Amino acid sequence: IVHLAWQDIPDYSKQKSELNLDLSKKLFNFLFEKTKCKKVIVAGTCWEYEKKYGICKEDDNLNTSSHFARAKFSLYQYLKNSCENLGIDLFWFRLFFVFGERQKQTSLIPYCYNSIKNNKKPSINKPENSYDFIHVNDVAKILLLAIEKDFSSGVYNIGNGFSTSVKKIISIIEKEIT
Repeated sequence: IVHLAWQDIPDYSKQKSELNLDLSKKLFNFLFEKTKCKKVIVAGTCWEYEKKYGICKEDDNLNTSSHFARAKFSLYQYLKNSCENLGIDLFWFRLFFVFGERQKQTSLIPYCYNSIKNNKKPSINKPENSYDFIHVNDVAKILLLAIEKDFSSGVYNIGNGFSTSVKKIISIIEKEIT
């Protein structure tokens, strides 16, 4: 089972986060009852981490103060317990900042691209902020490997492992367009 769904992003409200948690649990309860699943792969989030600077490691402290992070972590705890009891391998992939084709136009990279393409300066509050960006095609390759290969259950960070500033992203887009 590969579970990547989370309804109504970027609405990270308590109501939406709890709804997604509830729907996910219901889905897994149904699938665990009706299938002989041996492997579960789920998209967590880098928002689960307490650390906001530097490299995040899978065993770092978590911060579940946001509704979204709390719901994701609650789903992880629920699945970890369920999968252990059922003898199912669980792979919890904490995705970092995924970008790529068909991304919503209000996301950082499409927004900056469209602004620059239309000869407008992107309005960015903190251009010095840096994030670990990973292309959706790379995430898809990792998911495929996780489906096809055998490796240890656990939590895995899915990113490039290095950060890029928003200012650098804008510079790359400017060079690409001109």
